[in-house]
Amino acid sequence: SSGAGQPSIAQPSLPRITVPICAEERQMKRFTPASVDNGFDVFSNYGLAIVPGVFGAGQAKQLLAELRERALQPLLDRFKALGLTLDDPIEFKEVMHRDGNRLDSTYRVRDCLKATGLEEKVLHNGFIEPLVTAFLGASPGQQAQVQGTCAGVTLLRCGVVWCYPTDPKARPDLANGSARSNASEGRQGKHQGWHRDSPALFENDHRALPGHDGNAFRLPCHGLNVFIPLVDIDTDDIGPTEFLATTHKDSHADVASEVILSGGRALTDETPEELQTLRPLLNAGDVALFDYRLLHRGRANRSKRLRPVLYLTYGREWYNETTFRDRVSIDSDAAPAMARQYIRMGPRGAELGAAADAAEPEEDGSSYGHPHFTLDYESLIAETEGEHKHREEAQIYRGLLRIRNAADVVARFIRVLRSQDLRNAKNATIERIKEKLREEAAARADGADFTTPVEDFRLANALYEVLVSGLEDLLDEQGLPHTKVAALALMAYLKEQSAAAGLPSHAASLEGAFVAFWNGGLGLGTHKWWHPNPVDISSSNAKDQVLVVAFSSLGSGLVRPEWRGTLRQVIDTMRDVHYHHQQNESLHVDVLHVMDPSVSWWQSNPASLEGGGEDAAVNEAARTWQGFDGAFGPLLRQEIDAAAARGAKIFVLADSMGGTGALLSLKFLPAAASALIFTPQTDITNYPACKRTDFSAKQKSAIMSDIRSSLGACNARVRVHYGRDCEEDIEQVQLLKDAGLTEIDAGDAGVGKGDQHQAVVAHAYDDHVLSVHLKDQGLLGGIVRREIEALLGHHQN
Repeated sequence: SSGAGQPSIAQPSLPRITVPICAEERQMKRFTPASVDNGFDVFSNYGLAIVPGVFGAGQAKQLLAELRERALQPLLDRFKALGLTLDDPIEFKEVMHRDGNRLDSTYRVRDCLKATGLEEKVLHNGFIEPLVTAFLGASPGQQAQVQGTCAGVTLLRCGVVWCYPTDPKARPDLANGSARSNASEGRQGKHQGWHRDSPALFENDHRALPGHDGNAFRLPCHGLNVFIPLVDIDTDDIGPTEFLATTHKDSHADVASEVILSGGRALTDETPEELQTLRPLLNAGDVALFDYRLLHRGRANRSKRLRPVLYLTYGREWYNETTFRDRVSIDSDAAPAMARQYIRMGPRGAELGAAADAAEPEEDGSSYGHPHFTLDYESLIAETEGEHKHREEAQIYRGLLRIRNAADVVARFIRVLRSQDLRNAKNATIERIKEKLREEAAARADGADFTTPVEDFRLANALYEVLVSGLEDLLDEQGLPHTKVAALALMAYLKEQSAAAGLPSHAASLEGAFVAFWNGGLGLGTHKWWHPNPVDISSSNAKDQVLVVAFSSLGSGLVRPEWRGTLRQVIDTMRDVHYHHQQNESLHVDVLHVMDPSVSWWQSNPASLEGGGEDAAVNEAARTWQGFDGAFGPLLRQEIDAAAARGAKIFVLADSMGGTGALLSLKFLPAAASALIFTPQTDITNYPACKRTDFSAKQKSAIMSDIRSSLGACNARVRVHYGRDCEEDIEQVQLLKDAGLTEIDAGDAGVGKGDQHQAVVAHAYDDHVLSVHLKDQGLLGGIVRREIEALLGHHQN
């Protein structure tokens, strides 16, 4: 059979890719050297080898039963506790949702094998281990078995792909009492996109080397997968894995990409005869081994049965896979927040409604931050298939697979991001939508403090258009389409290749240059002034002056000025109550909005990357990170000192990531100042929203010591509010308590019981968005007003 978007199926006789087990070997429970040599030839030629009957039907059944009970059921229980379903685009460290209702999970799998005594039978199986050792080039004489590895070989992952039927009626009830089906898939479901689990690490195209043919030059395998089906995959309905034979060779992968892109109509006389789509039907306990570089895809499970496949991923001892390293654990304290984010990102997100999105700013991550910081280019490309853009998906894969010199493409990508032409195009685009934003900002006079995700998405789309336009030449040279997904996938692929090649500075510099481009979207830079004063009130004729330093949170990913709604309400109320709108009895307020557009928790200033020109060197990661004092110290010292010199009182206001900046700024405050901070982060070493790959653990840890030093040098009044039932924030305020801040109860009004000069104020609340909750309760304005009035020596009426 054949279908659109795939090569024509030319199923060869399976013995060509089969390594049989003879009677003598079954008795020995191990392959002979001759069979290993035969397997090596099969694997080298096709990138794939099938070994029938490694495990008997009874063994496979036992494996499945144990894994269901000890690995799958606890995972489903965790899903239910987090409110997750099969539709949600989850990407936890132990489990991720792949196309077609697949849960790729390592959750408790290795523990299950150890606890049941099955680990030895699987990891050190006499029919699997010798082939893995041979295929990955380890010396046959080195068979030292240590923690599931043999000499020269490393076990990278041990997991199960639990592929559920596309029919929702045949799936389990995962959460909230109902099973869900992704409407875009329908009853027939969809196949995965063709993909490699890893590209070639180095030049692997024999055509580039004169005098060599395809058999004379081929890089050996650096990683492979071992698939062990736990049920019979004996019909097309249940969705057997398809392989494009020989595409572990780059030249054949290029040809296959052309075939995929053309919908199966590009077969010519020059197409390699062995380049065929193989769809082997396997019994439970059979084993399939295939090269990481082999193009393959899982087909949709249109049966009524679960399709579980146990897999082992091996690599050479020097190969390190980083795809899952920085993801949040599903068992961690951060998992509930990440689960909420995944639900919003998935098909159920629309059900939450725009009002709910506006009411709860995303403090735990950014909808647009993830594709900017990921190395997982395959997941980015998969978005095109979800939108039925199969040709675009294939074109992107083809273009990425053809990149031979990633370092050169990284340098050119950075030059585009830093170019004056791109900055000019960005500024012109933003100017065209600024007037609309001004109108909408004026309409938010009802007291909103945060911009809506809708506004951020509009800005983001405009920036993507500018980015794609600026990258046109580079995209054309790689044969990539002019789309957002192609641009982001190219960036992710280049970072992944740089990391794999041991060049993390290249990935860091590319990410830093992108952040500098992206977050300059509104021309805001790192600060913006706001003067909420009547025209007849100036600092010279006012009785009282206040400088409000408002640090912005991460929000929806595009940092913006915050707190204007509450500040406007508080200032107007105070003028009515205390100043009666008389010029000689007036209140003058200046607001300095301070922002961290680099999502660096105040350690980086993107302006530091300006001025290098288009020919700046690629390795500039060190210039990106100046620490708080270098990035924001000069601005804050200058403005705070100037305000204090003219008699103004200093009031600091912040939330979440902004709270981190506020804590770091305390050392700059005079004694006659006040800071009001909500749910700050003090420890971001494992914080899920902190996704920059060039943000080192050392830099993150330094923030904690800097906060301690800042607190120690501060004589100003400090109030830090948090929810005493929110585990995330309980951990974050512990550093402040250890530094000497006394905890007091918030009380009914939320302002805190007691007159302690520096205190942590505990509220009966269980989520990170405390400021939003207090505003909903009508308490936030009163808390802010109370602090400013105390600063000015007023008694609250």
